[in-house]
Amino acid sequence: MIVVKMDRQMDPFFYPFRDEGEGGNGMEGKLRADEVVFRHVIAKLVAKELRPGDRIYETALSKELGVSRTPIRQAISRLIAQGVLENREGQKGYAIPILTPEDMQQVYVSREVVEAQCAYYAASNATPEDIALLWDYNMQERRLYDSDEKERFANLNEKFHLSIVRLSENIYLQRFALQLYWRAQLYTFYLGSFYRTYRNLAEKKAFPQDPDHHTNSEQARIIRAIENKDSEEAKLSMADHIQRTYRHFCRLM
Repeated sequence: MIVVKMDRQMDPFFYPFRDEGEGGNGMEGKLRADEVVFRHVIAKLVAKELRPGDRIYETALSKELGVSRTPIRQAISRLIAQGVLENREGQKGYAIPILTPEDMQQVYVSREVVEAQCAYYAASNATPEDIALLWDYNMQERRLYDSDEKERFANLNEKFHLSIVRLSENIYLQRFALQLYWRAQLYTFYLGSFYRTYRNLAEKKAFPQDPDHHTNSEQARIIRAIENKDSEEAKLSMADHIQRTYRHFCRLM
């Protein structure tokens, strides 16, 4: 096994995580304009205000957010590169991709390979502070699971996975992982039980749970392996987590 050791410089496609401070997300004042546009589109996907096949337009985004076309184009380029939007020749605007079983299989097979390898390296690179953050994300997700705070839950899941990707300290793995992560999120937002639309929390709690897929405990297993500096277990645990997610979505599609 070749070990790639690099400084913790990040690929330019990595942006700061959204700050979830008290009294609101504080996003507009803390992030670049193109990142605000990116997060706005993701929030619409989480809320199912955008669905597969829907189109978005630069002019509409400019009016909604009060920003110029330049950051909008930058954000759209990033969303296209990461598989969240498509630019179809001869059509105006940008489309949310149509989701298919074949595409989902390719996404999750690839994601399993890349993120498992990221977890392998993370076990060697993580500091006690990094591990404490991963446990904090895991704890917050557990607390939020019975809530209806979909966007906040999505943000925590992003922090968990992309923190491990960052800890690989390999910019090539990071690039592949980032693209696969966001493409996979289209399936998560539309198929995941947490993101379904329920009339109330009681209906959500009554929704049948998949006995083969427990996100929080699966993520805890990954953190323990990283904490123990067990690279092989971290790799296996991440692969298992992504496999279980894929099987869960196959049953729902």
